[in-house]
Amino acid sequence: MKNTISIFIIIAFLFTACEKTIEFEGEVKTPKLVLNGMLMADSTLTIHISHSLSVIDNGEIGNITNASVYLYENGLVIDTLSHKGSGYYTSDITIVSGKEYEIRASAANYESIDASDVVPSPITVDSITRKIINGEYEDEVYFNIFINDKEDEVNYYVIRLYSSTYWMGGHEWYQDWVEC
Repeated sequence: MKNTISIFIIIAFLFTACEKTIEFEGEVKTPKLVLNGMLMADSTLTIHISHSLSVIDNGEIGNITNASVYLYENGLVIDTLSHKGSGYYTSDITIVSGKEYEIRASAANYESIDASDVVPSPITVDSITRKIINGEYEDEVYFNIFINDKEDEVNYYVIRLYSSTYWMGGHEWYQDWVEC
């Protein structure tokens, strides 16, 4: 009987939870426009516009579908971006390296926002070496990429690796994970 009571108490303890309510004492901020996108040379521009949430807001981040979005090149308006759905806005203008671009967005009930950047000139890859280590279940491939980088600039690089899988019916390209 003692064992039964002990087991019941242990099971009851495992299924109970503690909860403590902490009152939020900070300032609730007004939602702001959020602009996400990337300028890439020799590409057209697609950006996403949404709004921020307060830390105590249980809602979802909403897409902004009624924004006015303008693209500037070296200080001059060159395009009005078109809304394509779900908060995505596009331009047919091809981005050129070495030029400064600015995006300005506004929407009803929000403060206007802007973002600017200079699209860097293409880099020169001096060489790439690779080493393959055959594993029991999968192979590991190691790369050394040597880039001719300007010493007087702080630069960041994105490396995309695509691999191909072959099977009886053909092959497929897919983006792979890269660890640096």
